[in-house]
Amino acid sequence: MKTKEELNELDRKYTLHPFTQLKKALEEGPRFIVEGNKTRVKDIDGNEYLDAFSSMWNVSIGHGQKPVIDAIKTALPRYQRDIDEDHYGAGFAFRFGDPNEPIVQRNDAMLSKRLNKDPGRLRAVGGTEEIMALLADFHAAGVHKFVLRPIATDSQDLMHQTQRLIDEVLPEVKALNPATTGTERATARGG
Repeated sequence: MKTKEELNELDRKYTLHPFTQLKKALEEGPRFIVEGNKTRVKDIDGNEYLDAFSSMWNVSIGHGQKPVIDAIKTALPRYQRDIDEDHYGAGFAFRFGDPNEPIVQRNDAMLSKRLNKDPGRLRAVGGTEEIMALLADFHAAGVHKFVLRPIATDSQDLMHQTQRLIDEVLPEVKALNPATTGTERATARGG
């Protein structure tokens, strides 16, 4: 495992922390969380905290990938922990539109620079079919919960993208739910 100083240097070089006073973060360094139990997490110095964010920011870099889930499952016995199968989650950006739109290009450039890899599998751009395909890929890897973030040019576009997700994608997702009855499934598809 890297030392705290090595981790601090990597963090300063590659990570932007949302809702963080950047000057203070650069002076003091981040809190590296090394373990967690239910609603509590512990940092590299042994301090314990209430996890009020529930790791909401790390999903933007592609967590929910099968290798990550497999590694977590492999490590669980070592910590005498278990996680329900339906608890693994992933988040990704989406846009109803074209991959060549400037806003998508800007999003891709930021992710590519941050991750040093092609962001194409970390976002869905196109229509319902493309969004559902990425959801299906994550689901096949064992992911059951999702946070989808619109790629938008402004607040009006954000609302438009979100409404399309509600109107066009959520009925398809609901139709995939095995707990949904046949009547509900037909209604969700408009049948």
